[in-house]
Amino acid sequence: MDIFNEIIKEQDLKLKLIGRLIDHFYIKEEYEGFHWSGRKMIIDLLLKPRDLNNWANKNLYFGIEIKGTSINDTKDVMKYVRQCIDYSHTKWNRIGYMPVFLCPPIERVNLPITDESNRFMQHFLNQFNIGEVNYRKYIGLCLMMAGTHVIWSEINGVQEGNRNKLITKFGSQ
Repeated sequence: MDIFNEIIKEQDLKLKLIGRLIDHFYIKEEYEGFHWSGRKMIIDLLLKPRDLNNWANKNLYFGIEIKGTSINDTKDVMKYVRQCIDYSHTKWNRIGYMPVFLCPPIERVNLPITDESNRFMQHFLNQFNIGEVNYRKYIGLCLMMAGTHVIWSEINGVQEGNRNKLITKFGSQ
């Protein structure tokens, strides 16, 4: 079932998301780290796969930043994106740097976003090791990078995560 089809508050979305992911990932809420500027940061969810056998990175953690689905103004979307970029530059306690996933995905906020601008944003965020939690009819809830690369899905399990180590890189690539 698509959890993004309705207008839902952040806390309710968080509970639904945890309910869907708990069988596949160890989950910690409100995880702390420090941004390179020295500022303390807190991300909504920290995930670690319960079974690392099919993952390319055997020391993999994910962060998920959650907002309610009622985001309906460009300013709020840009604050959401900026927050996730800051998180991608945050050294998380006992983990280091990790990929960050937006939830809901940009395409599911209440703004008239064109397919072209959405693809641009997805590819831009991918440069910072930022993806999206999304829903696709035949694979269920999924973690995606660059809009089309399914890292993991509820139905099929590890997909591109078996070859993509999801390591945060800095500088020109």
